[in-house]
Amino acid sequence: MGVVLLCGAAAAREFEINIRDRRVEGSASTLRVQHGETVLLRLRTDEAVSLHVHGYDLTTDLAPGVASEVSFKADIPGVFEVELERSGLHIADVRVG
Repeated sequence: MGVVLLCGAAAAREFEINIRDRRVEGSASTLRVQHGETVLLRLRTDEAVSLHVHGYDLTTDLAPGVASEVSFKADIPGVFEVELERSGLHIADVRVG
């Protein structure tokens, strides 16, 4: 399914990201959020990996087949890469502005 924006009444901007065979299902995208919004990444992968959000210095370990969440307040303007550590797989860019 790739990267999907799930809009709702919640205060957080939610994005679903599925990774299989070291590829993002669909294509890598730019996730656009407003400065000050809370970003919620819902992730699922088929292998144990470490996810890193550059600029915010967030790192989390993901387990295969387990839904994981990463949340942060988008309080730094700019464009920030989300990648799998060690493999260098580019997941998406978070554009805060």
